[in-house]
Amino acid sequence: LLFCIPNTPFQTLFKTGELSVQEAVYANVGWIFAQHFLNRLGSEYATLAEILDPNDATDVEVLAKLKKRLRQETFTRELVLDILLRHRELIKDLYAHFAHVHYVSADSGSAVSKVADRLKADLHVSLSMTRLQDQEPLSSDELRLKITRVTTNDHDAMVMRALLDFNEHVLKTNFYQPTKVALSFRMDPGFLPAIEYPTKPYGLFLIIGNEFRGFHVRFQDVARGGIRIVRSRNAEAFSINQRTLFDENYSLASTQHRKNKDIPEGGSKGTILLNPDAQDKPFVAFEKYVDAMLDLLLTGETPGIKNRLVDRLGHNEILFFGPDEGTAGYMDWASQHARKRGAPFWKAFTTGKSQTLGGIPHDTYGMTTRSVHQYVLGIMRQLGLDESECTKLQTGGPDGDLGSNEIKISHDRTTAIVDGSGVLYDPQGIDRAELARLADARQMIQEFDTSKLSSDGFRVLVDDFQITLPDGTHVQDGLSFRNTFHVNPLAAADFFVPCGGRPESIDINNVGKLFDADGTAQFKYVVEGANLFFTQDARLRLEKAG
Repeated sequence: LLFCIPNTPFQTLFKTGELSVQEAVYANVGWIFAQHFLNRLGSEYATLAEILDPNDATDVEVLAKLKKRLRQETFTRELVLDILLRHRELIKDLYAHFAHVHYVSADSGSAVSKVADRLKADLHVSLSMTRLQDQEPLSSDELRLKITRVTTNDHDAMVMRALLDFNEHVLKTNFYQPTKVALSFRMDPGFLPAIEYPTKPYGLFLIIGNEFRGFHVRFQDVARGGIRIVRSRNAEAFSINQRTLFDENYSLASTQHRKNKDIPEGGSKGTILLNPDAQDKPFVAFEKYVDAMLDLLLTGETPGIKNRLVDRLGHNEILFFGPDEGTAGYMDWASQHARKRGAPFWKAFTTGKSQTLGGIPHDTYGMTTRSVHQYVLGIMRQLGLDESECTKLQTGGPDGDLGSNEIKISHDRTTAIVDGSGVLYDPQGIDRAELARLADARQMIQEFDTSKLSSDGFRVLVDDFQITLPDGTHVQDGLSFRNTFHVNPLAAADFFVPCGGRPESIDINNVGKLFDADGTAQFKYVVEGANLFFTQDARLRLEKAG
């Protein structure tokens, strides 16, 4: 456990002996779970949602703002941590409740028992084991009563009940596996509030490592979808990404499920949020994510190394991964690692593998990009437009799968590209040969040769400050400029093709900025390559405006 999660906010309590290492790590897991899954909207929000008119733009906007504020401000990470630190005895009771279900003592006379006996001869009984032996764990009902009796306010009670919800919905975990690199939990999704997640997923996994936290959601037993890495430039970005991580994962999986409606496989998605101090360790996080998932998919057969787990699910599962943002080059490793672990499904475990492993590399053939671009070409054919004369804004740059292939196969006049490094703009059309060079090399627009821009063109990077654009506009800081450029009047173009960018970049609160004072739209046509760039409310507003 200390190898998996060496540093937590509960480390001091372990060092002083107030909590055992198991209790401290469990408290950290509960802290992360509560951050993501506390039902912060409440019954009052549900009542208000029923009263307001979903067809009224003002009502929808008010409800969206209220939802966003409640979810951001009701239970902060700091507040949840403070509550847990004040209720250490409840943490011990909740851990005992968790351990009573998932910790397996060796059966007498078994091979596991013999290994355990040898270990006991050399090791002292742990503090956690001593407590488990000395007291009978409380039942769920008894814990609810104790939480109500001990806590002093509703907020404290809600947080502590969230840990009990966690206990009751864990179907399988590698928490007690002798060897592991990260913690994984197969959850029953029944705890998800219907008002926030109207369609119940089939399966939900929570994975926690030293460098990351992550989820995997699927809406059908046999389902496939990509695994994406979520990075954060600073502490503020991490806080935002942390708050929205599960919602993003849920929505991406739901979208993938609808996209897969005509094939046998349902939709799924996985996300890996890198911790602030691990932004340079995406592959390490991916390795641990995959290995911890395999702990729950494979039956342990080696006592003392990989034991059998308590399985409240009752049947075997197989997951299928694919490439997504930041993981395109990791599919070979995942397939081969599954093979080394003895997974019978290793050949089908990942798509996007190299051809030497029997795969079809998505990026080489531009599989997603070509289907998206057909919509662009279809609009042009229908309206009699000449592609070479059409202007385009593209989010997602030449370093990404979708963005690089969109650059390679399109022949329009791209006036702006926004990627992780900043904004590249030229009203005369960005030099196509230089863009193709970046796309071939998979480099961001920060590597663009600015001598190839016209006198009206510019490049603003996220680290830039106090920049004056060719038209005299003053840019305070490059990060904010990048994050909002898609609603900047300079971004106006015939086509907008999102090939990347954060989910919900355009929502009901800022969609109005896509129209000028007389109601003219900033873009004539939008073809969504990246999932979830627009919220559904924003799409409806755009459709209503024609």
